[in-house]
Amino acid sequence: MSANVEDLYLKGFMAFTSKEYAKAKAFWEQVLKQDPNHEKARKGLMELQQTLSSSGASRSGASMSGSRSGASMSGARSGVSMSGASHSGTPNPLAGETKKRTSKEILQEIKRLYGAKQYLEARGLCELLLRKHPNNKDLRGLFQKIDARCKAGGKPSAPPVQQRKPSETSSPDLESTMYYTSQAEAYMDQHDGAAAGAPEVDVDKLIQQGVQLYEVQDYDRALQAWQKALDADPENRIVKDYIQNVRAMMAEESGGPEPAPEPPAAPSADAGLPSKEALLQAYNDGLRLYEERHYPQAMEKWNFILKFHPNHRETLQCLEKTKAAIGLQEKHASELERAKQELLGGNHEEAEDIVARLATEVPDLDGLDAVRKSIENRKRQINEIRSLELETNEGQEKPVATKTSDEEITKFFTPDTGEGTGEARQVTRIIQTGQEKKPVSKFLLIGVPIILIGIAFGTYFGYRYVNQMSIPEEKDEEVYIPTTSEVNWNGARQKCEDFLLFGKEYYDSQNFAFSILSFSRVVEVATPRVAEIRSIELGKRTFELKDELDRLTELMSEAKLGLRQSESKLVADESVGEKELKRAETDVRRGNLSPAIETYSAALTQNLEDPALREQLGSILEQMAFKKLEEDQPDEAMTLFKQSTVVKPAFEMPRRHMEVIKRFFNGKITAVEKDQWFFFFINA
Repeated sequence: MSANVEDLYLKGFMAFTSKEYAKAKAFWEQVLKQDPNHEKARKGLMELQQTLSSSGASRSGASMSGSRSGASMSGARSGVSMSGASHSGTPNPLAGETKKRTSKEILQEIKRLYGAKQYLEARGLCELLLRKHPNNKDLRGLFQKIDARCKAGGKPSAPPVQQRKPSETSSPDLESTMYYTSQAEAYMDQHDGAAAGAPEVDVDKLIQQGVQLYEVQDYDRALQAWQKALDADPENRIVKDYIQNVRAMMAEESGGPEPAPEPPAAPSADAGLPSKEALLQAYNDGLRLYEERHYPQAMEKWNFILKFHPNHRETLQCLEKTKAAIGLQEKHASELERAKQELLGGNHEEAEDIVARLATEVPDLDGLDAVRKSIENRKRQINEIRSLELETNEGQEKPVATKTSDEEITKFFTPDTGEGTGEARQVTRIIQTGQEKKPVSKFLLIGVPIILIGIAFGTYFGYRYVNQMSIPEEKDEEVYIPTTSEVNWNGARQKCEDFLLFGKEYYDSQNFAFSILSFSRVVEVATPRVAEIRSIELGKRTFELKDELDRLTELMSEAKLGLRQSESKLVADESVGEKELKRAETDVRRGNLSPAIETYSAALTQNLEDPALREQLGSILEQMAFKKLEEDQPDEAMTLFKQSTVVKPAFEMPRRHMEVIKRFFNGKITAVEKDQWFFFFINA
């Protein structure tokens, strides 16, 4: 019986209970249209017809006793009498003995209490059972029926019949309750069948034990405890999430991608659709494989799910994203192949530009390092052939040599088509000997070096004397701090080096919000500089510019990798709201900066792109740093200035403060010079 038919049958029950006989008849007729062999719906219609035919008779009579005695909806189906008049003195079922019972025994107790009209006690037990099996719809329906009885004051829907038997007169509401009870009992039989004679496992205790083992990093034993809890309660979502997250973390720490499990076998015609757990596992595996860039394996997972649910929206979206990722991957592979062809064709500069662009977009592309090394090899060979010159003696006339062009060098090192090899040809060094000359006078050979040595010594000692005289006895110059345009520490390359180092330090200390901001700052500073260098023609780029471009490209690649890792581990702190932010503003006005810094730092994890929040936090960090300088704690002030440099959108001034303290630590400036620099900022 499909879920739709059962749902229609249940709606008919509810309508029959509410005495809406027309609706009940319509629902049960729909059930018989879809399933002509549905015995319970057929008997329900028979009872409905008998009820309508005897509507003029007394409601307290036993008009439906004969027809209901053989129906599957009667109380006889549950196997336990619901009258229970003799159980009025039963003790409280919520006592301590309840925990030792199985789910099926608790359900039997609920049935007994319901028959004895002890609805409050029955509702308490049903609520306890529902917490243990939260996804059981039949238990939820049973709880709603008992709760409705409690709200109605515990009064039965019909006057009690003296000394009646369970199979005689029963209200539609009671039969609806019996239906839920019998369905829940069938579920309990299936769920508790394997552990009928075994003691019940304390699931909560096992979960807590696993959490304690996880906190001490004993992941294997934590998984064992959670697996036992899952065996005792297969529907527990919390345990499933714990097991899945820890396994993913262990696979990430192992250093390689976790081997992809085989997709669940396609069910046969008799087996039907796979379980929801199998489909959910396939979906999670597909997401993990997509994150690890194993796109073909992820496609297998999506296709497996769509085979049974072709209109599943989330899976279709994942399928489109995976196809786009595969197309982008193929595009990068074709770009790399084009770089190889350009290199073989002699255009190593174009190949170098392609490789640099690919290194920025996909630094871990297969074969990229090999092509980069080949380009460096070719450049080295070209430099060697250009530096090769003919050695001649002084007496022979030097031949006029023409400069070798790049095309000739490339042609020399590029193999012919018929050779079939990529090795460079051997270079023969040609040395021409000059004509024989007459021997030089011995006086010249001895005298000239002596004269040169004397000149060198005189120059050296004269320079030392002049330099010594130019040094004043006392240093009375004013303190001079270089401006940002006069020193190389303010260049784009040095900024990126500093922010990358900050990001790694914050990542190691698990301050992922600050590591994300640091790595983002590297990309923010390096991108315009890289574009500026690339806008210069290749022939006009100096060696320093090429070296800077290569280094900035490497820094951007490292920063993007760190950015992805930090974003995957960032957890937003949802405990900070408007009330906490207002309290932090009050703390700042009172000069109580430490709790304000903690509050704004927690709020920053919720929205890293909020410029007002970043400016506010950066200013508070600067105030705290100046306060530490007044207390003669420059090392703590250095840490606070570094945090302000990372957080504030305009980071130049806190970075300059940090540079002054760094020079003081390195001995480049004195304590007096440091204090003179910070005088106007502290006393402003």
